[in-house]
Amino acid sequence: LPGLEIPDETQSAGKVEDILPLLTLKSQMRAARAEFEIATAARALAEKNRERIKTLFQADIIAGRELLQVEAQWQADSSRLEAARLHLEDLRREADQQLGKALAERVLEGPSTFLDQLTAHQKALIKITLPVGQNLSAGSEVVVSRHQDQHDAIPATLLSPAPHTDDLVQGETWFFESAGTHLRAGMRINAWIRGTSLRHGVALPAAAIVFYQGKAFVYLDQGEGR
Repeated sequence: LPGLEIPDETQSAGKVEDILPLLTLKSQMRAARAEFEIATAARALAEKNRERIKTLFQADIIAGRELLQVEAQWQADSSRLEAARLHLEDLRREADQQLGKALAERVLEGPSTFLDQLTAHQKALIKITLPVGQNLSAGSEVVVSRHQDQHDAIPATLLSPAPHTDDLVQGETWFFESAGTHLRAGMRINAWIRGTSLRHGVALPAAAIVFYQGKAFVYLDQGEGR
């Protein structure tokens, strides 16, 4: 039989992620940014007023009581700005823990076309868990399907490592995106990962495999009745 070089392939399990936590984080980030911008503007205004009153006080035009008032206002606005900054940083850290830094930046920082596509079910966010001991090599091709049959599988594109492992399989986890038309949140899927290394072998039609006493035998037709 003619030999073939076949890409090394690993089958693994995956799950379509629920994007509701992403939408919640996105909403919280928007509110936190707005709070930070308001606090920044208020502190800038307090800073200008503080400098103006300080100049007037040094020129003996106003009393020290007014300077104390603007100092107190400046201190209060500075504290609000610092609290808003810390809140924004806490949300970013939370997003990094849930999604990983790369995916968090893509989804949460500014307008996100990808998040819009997820919301419209044009794309699906998938977390794939590799078998224990397996690694995802650079250049690997991945296809996913709701069924065990690889014939109806669709391509999946690597996004980033996932920070959390699966509850059932303790292997490496990675986030992928794929067409979301037929995929639903929480759906368990099958994934096939084709690596860059090659295996040598032969192609066997299913009709050439015969099972006898629990073992598989392959017959090669060498001629009439042989």
